[in-house]
Amino acid sequence: MSIQNLSYELHQAIKSKGFDVKRSHVYELIAAAFGFNTYNQLHLNAIPLYADSSAEIYDLTIVIGRCQTLKISLDVIKILENQLSNHFFIYKTKDDLSSLIRNVLNQEEYPEHSNLLKQLEKTTEIFSQQSIYPYLIAQFYCDCENNFSVSTSMQYLYDRYLQGKEISPTWKPNLEHFIARKNRNERFKENYVFYLTRASELGSFPAQLQLSQFESDGDFEGEEVFDEDEYSQYSTYAPHIELELAKRGNERVLREIFDKVTLDNYGDLKKLTDDELIQAWKWQKFALFLGFDLAKGNYQARAIHENGNYYDDDVGGPIFVAESGREDIHLPKLSLEQEVLVAKEVKRLIEFYQNLDEFYFNRYSNDSSDLAWDDEYEDDFDWNEDY
Repeated sequence: MSIQNLSYELHQAIKSKGFDVKRSHVYELIAAAFGFNTYNQLHLNAIPLYADSSAEIYDLTIVIGRCQTLKISLDVIKILENQLSNHFFIYKTKDDLSSLIRNVLNQEEYPEHSNLLKQLEKTTEIFSQQSIYPYLIAQFYCDCENNFSVSTSMQYLYDRYLQGKEISPTWKPNLEHFIARKNRNERFKENYVFYLTRASELGSFPAQLQLSQFESDGDFEGEEVFDEDEYSQYSTYAPHIELELAKRGNERVLREIFDKVTLDNYGDLKKLTDDELIQAWKWQKFALFLGFDLAKGNYQARAIHENGNYYDDDVGGPIFVAESGREDIHLPKLSLEQEVLVAKEVKRLIEFYQNLDEFYFNRYSNDSSDLAWDDEYEDDFDWNEDY
């Protein structure tokens, strides 16, 4: 039952008992029952979650306060309870739901047995076209490893087990533990990929990104996959993921795209085609809107040991100098016609960026709505510092 239907039925029930309550006030009472200070908060920020019992729903303290504020008889609360008795949904903000999921992941050894997971699975069946539910379900299986690590000795025992050979009683408990972990990982991996794929197909970019990072054999929690010492003309992402990250203001990816468009294999500015010039200016102007300059160089020299490691005084020995990065890039000017075209493209990028409302789950963040790209890929070099 939707909030609108619930409101209509509650309004009818209240009128049948002789109480005169505005329809807008009925919405406020319903929001209070679900723990929200106003209906606007419920409408804009909350998503439904299936509940096994309507007993999980009520927050009578807020309802009583709302009745007093709106000058509604407290007798209406009993009518509200009766109407909600068949409404098996609670409402949570996405961040509150994320906190609940993190709590399960951090405290339960077997999160797939969590009641919260069962609630999400049931909600997914009912709201089958909403991508957030399969995306959140995938987080219960996020501990899987893409390549399950196996020691040489354990691999030997496991191979003997697969061949049906006898295993020494001394090693049998270790092997059984390993097999249980391996089977659990395979189950988690299958479900993780399944639900991320489902969410991706429903249009969730966070799910698409997470799936892409996992399938590329990287650690989706933020494994460092970039060489910090050199500018990069390649991407670790599939082209469509790279483009979507750039549109979302990912500085690392924007710099990669800019360098890939403008530089040749030796790090010098290449002869740009009209299309490349437009692309370069488009991303540059978008980056300037975001507060950084793609054309600014990062050329630098660093002291290293002969083995290539950064120089350490404690180690001592001869010092060598390694140069990396690139100089500032001076883009050719655009023609008037090209300026107009670039302005339109940049305007579209800015509008997309400003109106973006996506939900990212971050297991170790207090605010899962914010994806801190710069924190994930910290760079020792300060792009904003003048050298």
